[in-house]
Amino acid sequence: MDCSTCQKCVELCPQKVELTEIFTLIKNKAFIEGKCPEGFISQGESVLNHGIAIPYSPAIMNRRKKLELPEVNPAPPEEIRKLLKETGFESYLTRWKEINVV
Repeated sequence: MDCSTCQKCVELCPQKVELTEIFTLIKNKAFIEGKCPEGFISQGESVLNHGIAIPYSPAIMNRRKKLELPEVNPAPPEEIRKLLKETGFESYLTRWKEINVV
C-alpha cells in the first residue's frame, strides 16, 4: 500500500516510533550515494525550489481533517533554502544527475 503522506503513523504510534525520521535517514543515505529513484530527485528539486517536497493538496488536508489530525504549518521556504545551501544539497542533486544521466 502506498503512503498517503498524512503522518497518521507518526502521530498515533503507541511506541512513539518516528517512522518518517527512519525513512528520511534511509532516503538521505541513498541520495548521498546516488542510489535513489528519480522521484526522490524530483522531490529534492521541489524542496530546493519551493521549500516543500510534496505540497499538501486539498485532498491530503481533507484526509487529515477527517482523521482529526492538526493543521500542518510548513516552515518558511526561505529558511529551507538557506539550510539546503549550507549542506551542499545542490551538489548532491548534480552528482545524482551525472551518475544517472537524466
